[in-house]
Amino acid sequence: MNILLIGLSHCYQLEGCALEWKKFETYLEDLCLRERPDIIAEELNEEVIRKWNAYDSVARKTAISMRIDHLFCDPDLDQRRALGIKCRRGIAHELGYGSVLTGKQCFEVNEIEKTHWEKRERFWLDRLIGRFFEKCVFLLGANHVSRFSVLLTENGIQPMVIEKDWRP
Repeated sequence: MNILLIGLSHCYQLEGCALEWKKFETYLEDLCLRERPDIIAEELNEEVIRKWNAYDSVARKTAISMRIDHLFCDPDLDQRRALGIKCRRGIAHELGYGSVLTGKQCFEVNEIEKTHWEKRERFWLDRLIGRFFEKCVFLLGANHVSRFSVLLTENGIQPMVIEKDWRP
């Protein structure tokens, strides 16, 4: 089981949300032609696509056009609740903050959110382990690359970091 990690800003994963999504699509297509993965998995879910009014996931669109399996790995809101994973908005609300945060409040919310990353990253791992593949391209937020690499290694999977923080 080989997992190729591509760290990036999530806006590039969403078709139509950033001007550079098309550049990422070209990058991903070229990578898949070169590496021939069995599956493209990603830290994303259907709710995020709808939330950001995106047309689709660049990875799913690429996977379909190249006849590669695709897998969303990030838990949706119901799954997060069941796992006890709090989202940014929920954390801010619990702290009594409004929808616009000061720099200090944003930092505090981010630090609390990071305490839930281990549960999310374990969820991604469980989703991957539940699938059969030889080679996987996995897209995830750049801030998770090092942590997820360690988790994979601890579970007997040797990851290869292709991009720590892909940029056009």
